[in-house]
Amino acid sequence: MWEAIKDYTYWNLTLSTNQSYLGRGVLMLKRPGVNFLIDITPEERDELFVAITEWQTAMAKVWQPDWWNYVQLGNATPQLHFHLIPRYREPREFAGVTFEDKLFGRNYSPPPQREVDEELNKKIATAIREQI
Repeated sequence: MWEAIKDYTYWNLTLSTNQSYLGRGVLMLKRPGVNFLIDITPEERDELFVAITEWQTAMAKVWQPDWWNYVQLGNATPQLHFHLIPRYREPREFAGVTFEDKLFGRNYSPPPQREVDEELNKKIATAIREQI
């Protein structure tokens, strides 16, 4: 289940169901039929940077990632969206669960699958949401 973090005017920020990278988010453009970054309006572009900045700032407060990956592919979901992937040099613990970035310093993909239960998913999203 995708857990909402923040609903913007043009974008939706949600928590990815795959938490192989603690706090991994997805930022999806609301306007249908837009597949490429060059097709967004100036207003959508400006809000994209606000949303990314808010997410990254919140993540820095909560789990202090060591690096950031921003990925826009669109192969499986042909609607403009970005995967916001925090990277961690050392394991992080949250709600009694340890998260380890075994690919730190290398390509994030293919990411290991780490589905979390609905309760933990909500706690992760809430921790981010409270800092935005």
